[in-house]
Amino acid sequence: MKITILLLLAMLSAVCFAQDRPAPREYSVSTAEELKEAVKSLPWTGGKITLMPGEYVIKETLSFSGTSFLTIEGAGASTVIKKEGNGDLFLFEGNCWHDTIRDLVLEGDPKADVSSGIVFTADKAGNRCGCVTVEGCRLTGFAQSGLRFEGDRKNPQSSNTVIRCWFQNNKSHQLYASASNDFHIIGNQFGGSAECTPLSGCFLDGCSAGTYTMNYHWDNGKGLVLGSGSNFDRIENNRFEESRSCGLQIGDENGETSYDIITGNTIHTNSKNNFGAADQVAAFNANNITFTNNQLFSWNHLETASRNALFLSDTCREWIIKDNIFRHFTQMPVVYDKNGKHIIKDNITGERVKK
Repeated sequence: MKITILLLLAMLSAVCFAQDRPAPREYSVSTAEELKEAVKSLPWTGGKITLMPGEYVIKETLSFSGTSFLTIEGAGASTVIKKEGNGDLFLFEGNCWHDTIRDLVLEGDPKADVSSGIVFTADKAGNRCGCVTVEGCRLTGFAQSGLRFEGDRKNPQSSNTVIRCWFQNNKSHQLYASASNDFHIIGNQFGGSAECTPLSGCFLDGCSAGTYTMNYHWDNGKGLVLGSGSNFDRIENNRFEESRSCGLQIGDENGETSYDIITGNTIHTNSKNNFGAADQVAAFNANNITFTNNQLFSWNHLETASRNALFLSDTCREWIIKDNIFRHFTQMPVVYDKNGKHIIKDNITGERVKK
């Protein structure tokens, strides 16, 4: 009898919850005003906003608080959202899970001082975002980042995916992620231009157990930075080229980075416009790193050459460095502490170059 009563209470509770749960909504919009109204009208259960081809000029931030299961979708290059003035374009706060943004062009205001394209962050109570996807978008011209995942190391985000996006001329870190674990960052482009050199193509700060593959980087200050606490990541089959400083930085001065696998990457013609000033790859406080089957060289070593091909600070320990090609450096192919317990073998190294 007691079990029957408990089952009835559970069923009644489920029915009441279903009745209280607002149904997802679907909108098709063709003007900026319709877009803003759709955002304001969404329930926390999300739904879908479809943007028709056209140009949408937005002055205020489009904010979502605790909104999950939402898809915002455009028609690709013909759907352009322009942010006017300071402030982020899209801001997701709190329990925002399983949201998707795809097939949009997002443009920042060149006169803005503070602005990012899309931001996922916790709310004041510490509720976090996760399992979100940004796909097939072009994010360009923002004062800070095209896309930001702002997690906390005590309460990290998880399982975010960025795929087939184009980041260009965002002035700071074009893609920035802090405490965003189990990520997939696949097949994206991170570029600068003669008018703008982004601080980095991508900065992963304390982001672990992720996959970073088939991404292209060019004309950034640095291509990719793996900040401290970015452990157990796989950096595979990417291209890091023509950075003003290093193409790839592993670790920093703020703490330890460990157990990353760096393999199959093409890392070339970095230290652009700074002959012999920067390393192709630089590492700090990075331990137990596998660095194999990478190519480090310059397309035109008479104009662009690195200082060292691979530089390990004396705070790096226990690397496996093998089956790489190191060419077109002005000092050394590999710099490392001989007491660092590194395994270094079966690499092809070129000779020093002079301008």
